[in-house]
Amino acid sequence: MRRPKVILGLLAVVALGAPLAAWRTRSDPADGPIDPTLLPAAFDVAGLKPAIQWVGPLPPPPDRFHGSEPTIAADAAGRVVVVALDHGAMSAGPRLLQWASADGGKTWPAAAALDRWPTAQAYNHDPWLGTDGKGRFFLALLGSYLGGVRVSEDGGRTWGAVIDVTGKNVDKTLLAVAPGGQHLAFLAMGNPPGRPQYPPVLLRSADAGRTWAELPTPAELRDPLPDGGWVQEWTPPGGQPVRTRLTYPSPFPTGLAMRSANRLAAGWLVWPNRSGHRASVVGTTADGGKTWTLATLATCPENPSRRHNGPVVACDRDGTLFAAHAAPKAGGPGLETQVRSSADGRAWSEPVRVSSSGADTCRYHAVSAAATLVHLAWVEERAGKSRIWYRGSADGGKSWSDPLPLGGPPAGDAWELAGDYLSVADDGRGTAHVVWSQQPRDKPGAVWYARVEWTAPRER
Repeated sequence: MRRPKVILGLLAVVALGAPLAAWRTRSDPADGPIDPTLLPAAFDVAGLKPAIQWVGPLPPPPDRFHGSEPTIAADAAGRVVVVALDHGAMSAGPRLLQWASADGGKTWPAAAALDRWPTAQAYNHDPWLGTDGKGRFFLALLGSYLGGVRVSEDGGRTWGAVIDVTGKNVDKTLLAVAPGGQHLAFLAMGNPPGRPQYPPVLLRSADAGRTWAELPTPAELRDPLPDGGWVQEWTPPGGQPVRTRLTYPSPFPTGLAMRSANRLAAGWLVWPNRSGHRASVVGTTADGGKTWTLATLATCPENPSRRHNGPVVACDRDGTLFAAHAAPKAGGPGLETQVRSSADGRAWSEPVRVSSSGADTCRYHAVSAAATLVHLAWVEERAGKSRIWYRGSADGGKSWSDPLPLGGPPAGDAWELAGDYLSVADDGRGTAHVVWSQQPRDKPGAVWYARVEWTAPRER
């Protein structure tokens, strides 16, 4: 039988389809230059270095708690919001918990449960946060695989009703907010578990999340696979192996950034062929999805069930895009963490390794860039033990700070991250807020938080 075409060959680091207009300039009559008053204020970072100000678990709820997949957003007024998945109340399925700090993450109230959606019996999962930087926070979530968005007008203290944005089952949500907060993007995998047969879903709101319309995604990720696809075996948590037929390339969304109404960047981890090789693909559009440029930043011949290595993306104040992802280590087994940048959304810099050479492998990446700084967090594994690391850049990715260990002891009990991601947020004034789920072996997981401030050495 004729083998399916290898999608990797289609996703080279070149423009596909119509030429993409420059990321930073006018790209469409409906999307002019960026209004500089909407962007975070620039500030002088000369002589500043990152320093860990606080690391520890967030206060758990009074009942049984097992946290995973936390997401975070922060603004310059000191509002910091965390939402995480809680598996502790499993009688009704997982729920979402929220923490909201009003003093820049210095103090945290007890966790509060968010109302379930769309019914009181629905299980809620895959949260993702964003903010307009002015007190309004946005939360994307899944309610029994329906995609929804909630809006808070008061820094996360209260939330409006959930808006059903997909009207159909999806998986793995991501949310991005353009400067000013009027335009939002919602990205999901159109492959509910056990039915990997639908292309990705991308939606946009032009009215701060009240209404949504679907945008085109790259044709290369929407076209059916030749020969009717292929069979993939996967194992749901706690279940038995399931064999399903993949009829699309099965892109798993890993990153999303929004520069303006029509300028978006998305990261996907794509299973393109029967070999099991995974491609870290970044797509950019400057015309609301009408045309896309796709770039394959790395391919990793690792078990396709490990979905934690795809590209995460962020856009700084000047419009430079950053992508962090895993890539095979040079001269040995395992993966390393690499970072690339792009000024126009088409051409990408050579990769820069930011992980340590002694790590056995790296996975779980998070990147954020709101104003002048770029923040990166990732997980390194050594001898079966995991640690969270942080590095930042004050010069657009040309150089990176010394690595700072955030979580996970270098010795002692092994632990693991629960879920598919960790999260980092830039508050627009030089502070990185990082959250992750730290789960000791055979014990419930906790949501951990770290605050990294860029300060002058004499201030520390």
